[in-house]
Amino acid sequence: MPAASIVTWDVLQDLGFAPDAGVMSDVMPGLSYDFGNFKLTASCVMNLRFGEVVLFLGGMISRDRAAFVQFEMRRSIDFKELCAAWIVSQLDESADGGCFTPARNVPWVDEGRRNKHLLPWEIERVRRESELEVYRERPSCAVERDWLRLPLKKLARGSVGQSVTRYRQANCAMGRSG
Repeated sequence: MPAASIVTWDVLQDLGFAPDAGVMSDVMPGLSYDFGNFKLTASCVMNLRFGEVVLFLGGMISRDRAAFVQFEMRRSIDFKELCAAWIVSQLDESADGGCFTPARNVPWVDEGRRNKHLLPWEIERVRRESELEVYRERPSCAVERDWLRLPLKKLARGSVGQSVTRYRQANCAMGRSG
């Protein structure tokens, strides 16, 4: 991945976030986006870990549910598409049925869903699944305790250069006391 080099604030303005004097931000004025049924604000702030971030806030109210939307994004990102994916992911998480539907046409919402694979947690999930698959495919076998008893006794006597301690540890790992 390339180094984080695109300013998130600029990408938000490219997506259609408009200056909003009512939004407090280190970079004034703050930004907001009106989806027709929901207003999302963006502020440049310092978070509780003293990191400079863009803080997104909004109140999503539907017929059956009310949700407070709050999430952070780094002030610089790797890809422009990542910004839309990140926002849409967070809005989907807060929306009824897990899918945010704006009241007016917002083309970057669909683009954000298509680029979900760029999200840092999705990249990490794929990496972990790949590692787990490699782990599951490793050579392994299962041996009944009776078949393993003789080799363990040889190990205990030191005939293979192992100590009694290792024998006891192996024995204990199988749930038997030595």
